[in-house]
Amino acid sequence: MIERTNRSGGPSVRESCCVSTPFNPLLPFSPITPEGRRSQTAAMTEDRSWRDTMREFTAHPAFRRIVVVLGVEFFERTAYYGVVFSLASYALNLLRVDVSLADIVVNAVYAAAPLLSLVGAQIVDRGVLARPQALVIFGTVYTLGITFIALSALPIMYRAFPDGPRPVAFGLFIVGLFLFCAGFGPVKTVATPLLGEQIEDYTDTSDIATVRDTIHNPQFNESLVAGEEEAARSPRSLAIEELRPSSPYSDTLKRSMATFFLAYFWVINAGSMLGIFVSPLLRQVYGPTIKGVEGDASSTGYWVGFLTFALWLCCGIAIFAAHVNQFMTADRRRRVAQAIVLSDPSSASRAVPRCEDPRCEVPQEGSESCRSSMRSFLPLLQLLTPLPVYWLCQSQTSTNFIILAGCTDLPSWLQADALNNAGTISLLVALPLVKLLNIRLPQTRMLIGFFVSCGSMFAGAIVQHLANQRGTLRDDGTYTLFDGASRLSGAWVAIPFATTNIASAFADPTVLEAAYLLAPNQSRSTAMSLYLIASSASGFLGLAFSPVSVPRYFVHLFIGMGVSLAVIASLWFVWMTRCRCRNGATFT
Repeated sequence: MIERTNRSGGPSVRESCCVSTPFNPLLPFSPITPEGRRSQTAAMTEDRSWRDTMREFTAHPAFRRIVVVLGVEFFERTAYYGVVFSLASYALNLLRVDVSLADIVVNAVYAAAPLLSLVGAQIVDRGVLARPQALVIFGTVYTLGITFIALSALPIMYRAFPDGPRPVAFGLFIVGLFLFCAGFGPVKTVATPLLGEQIEDYTDTSDIATVRDTIHNPQFNESLVAGEEEAARSPRSLAIEELRPSSPYSDTLKRSMATFFLAYFWVINAGSMLGIFVSPLLRQVYGPTIKGVEGDASSTGYWVGFLTFALWLCCGIAIFAAHVNQFMTADRRRRVAQAIVLSDPSSASRAVPRCEDPRCEVPQEGSESCRSSMRSFLPLLQLLTPLPVYWLCQSQTSTNFIILAGCTDLPSWLQADALNNAGTISLLVALPLVKLLNIRLPQTRMLIGFFVSCGSMFAGAIVQHLANQRGTLRDDGTYTLFDGASRLSGAWVAIPFATTNIASAFADPTVLEAAYLLAPNQSRSTAMSLYLIASSASGFLGLAFSPVSVPRYFVHLFIGMGVSLAVIASLWFVWMTRCRCRNGATFT
């Protein structure tokens, strides 16, 4: 262990942590400089093999917490997509609602979850619940929602299964949908900031991180709660959440954020692909096969799939709950360490450099506080501006591109709906390649993703134009070939699917990374709620495009979307590069 001395030339950190006097987190404390900490880290890593580096990486206390959060996200994404991709067919084939009502059910889920996420975000950001506690509580609500939906699909809920659903089945389904949305939204707003905080704990080289790393002796652990309560009453510590964001993030931290959020995006897409793939297989485990509303054969064992995904998510929440004390302890240490640094004015000035940007100002009481708080969200809102149009273009893979694929000569073993999974595989392959490119600026990675998405729209227009030269695509989705013509090769439709997922590899994880870096520290869950709302806004844009979103207008629709996104992305990029954003998030 390296002996480290404080700035005053006193005893080493190791000695000072083991003294017999009671620990007081409000006493002045002088940790070593961040520069010294970085130089020590560099000295420790010189002439070391990658095995030693990986051993040190996996031995870090934050590593296990990062893995746990990624695991919870994998469980959640599998359950979410497994349930959502079955809701419409379940409502149509078993509950016997009409097509329009089934669409309302699915769209209600997409709209209600982001709105309810704001409620959960306020609970966390206002300090009612810590993020680890909120994840367990809202994750339990999420699981209960899926369980109620599964109960509504049980055979005993029908007079003559699979016909004759009882009123109680509809009641359980509605309650389950509400709990599903009430749990899903807050879980997403909590998990991403929680992951970012663990990455900060692993990477951060600030004064606060130095003090936090020295807090390891049992004597401190005993006084941790008392010190936290006393620090919370300190006038100086009240401003900590506003002062800390003004300290620029280090390049090391930003590189780690980019790496871990790529891994995060890889994990959640692997989970979503698993849920989409397993969901129809589970439905075939039990129950007869009936003729669906759309005329195709449909299995009726929905309750098996729903219940399996409820148990699957329950396992993920249980794993996190088993480690929740580690997260709570890390959270308390982080806050007390911040209070220690701020208790020393000279240390506070070093940890929190002066920032001239008005978004870095500490809010004052009253209306001035409100205006300052609103200003702190401006960089985030600026980041989210082009996302509704971008996600509208990306959503074509699950709607219009599927109809387009039906016009091509696909292999007999490959259904058009399965192309979504094939696209996800290309995304999982593209994510490591994006890391290898090592594009430093987040706005550059996002711009590349936006323009690749434009390319997918133009590719879709070209494929549709070629298909129109060989046959007629009617508004009901049926495709009739001209006399003597043959279908277009199925390889053509792979181009728009692949480019769409390559665009996601560049843009989507970068958006999460940048949203975390730009979000005010005290409002990170609210920032994630705004991210979800921006995602759902693409659905409202889809409603605006619905009059022209019919097969006979596909060529013009794809070209219009591509041009719109190209113009908006170009203006956004100029806007972002001309603005100096907070937190040093390289948007300069």
